Amino acid sequence: MKMPVLQADIDGDGQQDYQAEPIVEAGVMSDSNPPQTSASAQGERGLAGWFVGNVTVSLSAEDKESEIEKTQYSLDGGATWEVYGNPIEISSEGIFNVRYFSTDTVGNEEDAKEIEVKIDKTAPEGKIFFNPDSKKLEVSGIDNLPGDVSVRMKERIQKPPLRDRAKDILNHFLQVNREKEKNSDLIAVLIDKAGHNTIISIKEKKRGNSNIVYSEIDSISYDEVKTDVSNSLFQCHWIFDWKKNIFQLLNVRLESGNNFVRSFYFSNRNETWIWENEKKTQKIPGLIVPHLQTEKGSVKIFY
Repeated sequence: MKMPVLQADIDGDGQQDYQAEPIVEAGVMSDSNPPQTSASAQGERGLAGWFVGNVTVSLSAEDKESEIEKTQYSLDGGATWEVYGNPIEISSEGIFNVRYFSTDTVGNEEDAKEIEVKIDKTAPEGKIFFNPDSKKLEVSGIDNLPGDVSVRMKERIQKPPLRDRAKDILNHFLQVNREKEKNSDLIAVLIDKAGHNTIISIKEKKRGNSNIVYSEIDSISYDEVKTDVSNSLFQCHWIFDWKKNIFQLLNVRLESGNNFVRSFYFSNRNETWIWENEKKTQKIPGLIVPHLQTEKGSVKIFY
């Protein structure tokens, strides 16, 4: 680009007496580019992008033309912003979106970016219940965070091993507890989205009758840390009318420690009566089946 030239006729004779040209100082450039900030999350990783412990988020900004004035971040969707100084520590369970951006000394501000941090520190719990449809004792998974819990059931350890990740977890559990678990009739392996696993070992107390369930919760293992369970029983007896496809009678008795619950379903009334510790508490319309549920190594009764 041609630069303008200043010409001056000082004595008024029509002749140019003085000429000035602008001097361009080397190295002076216009900066209109915002900084670029990157984020990284460090911590113990589980499955599917989940962390299984505390997480540290580090932010790093660079600008090729100017200095960085500041980097800011938000943990509440941009409602409030903090100036970044030290790595961000996140210890709570859940899914967090860390928003961040930087500003340079010229005033250029980059568009906010975001990094997702998912933390799950807790193994799933199990619900042990009688399924009226299958007429079997079954186990389902419960997690403290949204998401499915996969459940793999293994009846009697003589059967072929499970496949996928549950196989490795179960085989390791059986190897460590070989003698104690050799009589287990049902072992449930629960795995949550982060990879935490829970193993519930159940022993059958009485066999041979197709309309009776009499089982005992023997142990619960969270991420391979085992807790023996005592006085947790599941008893169920039913009479089913196959022609009418209804239960004529369904009785359940659950014990956990010093607590127990009994329920009686009467088809002629379509009503379930509930007793807690020998005291009748209520009559509930419909078929209600109480169940056991694990909770941090213990077993609770729900209905």
